[in-house]
Amino acid sequence: RSWRLPVPVMGTLYRLASQLLSDLTDKNYFYLFDLPSFYTAKALNLAIPGGPKFEPLYRDDNVDEEDWNEFNDINKIIIRQQIRTEYRVAFPYLYNSRPRKVRMGVYHFPTCVYIKAEDPDLPCYYFDPLINPIASYKYQSSKTDAGDDDDDFVLPEGVEPFLAEAPLYTDNTANGIALYWAPHPFNKRSGRTRRTLDVALVKDWYQEHCPPGHAVKVRVSYQKLLKCYVLNKLHQRHPKSLNKRYLFKILKATKFFQGTEIDWVEAGLQVCRQGYNMLNLLIHRKNLNYLHLDYNFNLKPVKTLTTKERKKSRFGNAFHLCREILRLTKIIVDSNVQFRLGNVDAFQLADGLQYTFAHVGQLTGMYRYKYKLMRQIRMCKDLKHLIYYRFNTGPVGKGPGVGFWAPGWRVWLFFLRGVVPLLERWL
Repeated sequence: RSWRLPVPVMGTLYRLASQLLSDLTDKNYFYLFDLPSFYTAKALNLAIPGGPKFEPLYRDDNVDEEDWNEFNDINKIIIRQQIRTEYRVAFPYLYNSRPRKVRMGVYHFPTCVYIKAEDPDLPCYYFDPLINPIASYKYQSSKTDAGDDDDDFVLPEGVEPFLAEAPLYTDNTANGIALYWAPHPFNKRSGRTRRTLDVALVKDWYQEHCPPGHAVKVRVSYQKLLKCYVLNKLHQRHPKSLNKRYLFKILKATKFFQGTEIDWVEAGLQVCRQGYNMLNLLIHRKNLNYLHLDYNFNLKPVKTLTTKERKKSRFGNAFHLCREILRLTKIIVDSNVQFRLGNVDAFQLADGLQYTFAHVGQLTGMYRYKYKLMRQIRMCKDLKHLIYYRFNTGPVGKGPGVGFWAPGWRVWLFFLRGVVPLLERWL
């Protein structure tokens, strides 16, 4: 349930993860691009450049249709230019007529003077060339002859500075300094373990400004992901305390379930097989012998149907949504089976999984039966833009090989988590 790791292990993990982590240590980079600023911009119906844009929070703020009053009387105040968005967000009580639901952000953090060492073999305390030494310039000695009466002070023999016997640095010092400036969770000694699907690997990427020079679609994707993040943060509630129910214990108490420890690919094959049987039973329960369900979960008529047969063979959305979900499961399981058989290597598998999760709209027809699912499809597309433009830079260029499937996988797992109870109710 919890972890505690020594400094060398944490240092190695941090170094391995550094490709995915941000290089920014200066918090001032996020001035007017942090949560309080986004909340304020949302409340005032403004859009920070590069930030998300929301529907107006209050509909009664018609600045153009305001009557003259003592605060905006033409004889009292002259505004020569439009007030910039940044001013209105940074100082909401000063530059807005009716600031409601605004948050005050931090104006300035202390200047960060940490420089990340690129080479792990460098000594711990190393004078980086980035730091420009200030040359002495027209320096004059301010010493004045104070007379020869005072004797020069000499330290007695045997005096040593404090901590003279302690080493200047040990093997852990460089790791320790790097971890001190590392982002969460690398800057912790211990913590609570989290499930894989709860770890957002790419969240820090879109919380930074979109790099200049990217296509418009990428900038839009950054803004949409940011918007989703801000809304989730805004509507976050404290979890209610519930009695813990253990599903496995409840199922074990009945006589219909049994426990096993088979390989998870075998379990996936079982799910596909059982799903196929279940859908076939539902088809044959209606005596529809002229409909054929193949192993890829395509439902097709075996002959040209009469009008009566077509009316009889209509299924509800729940059936078809279940069929399409099983189809997606089959694609994922088949990819893993190909990997286990040795037909593809791990990089091809990862690339295939990433492609599958990013193109669920093309590979299945799920959105036909629950259109709200377009949100997940669009979110995966935004994540795809974010990831592709992050990896396919420089000499790498466009093309396959971005086997970064975890963000898209999370989107579909959370979708399944929400839709399974609905399917249980509908079927």
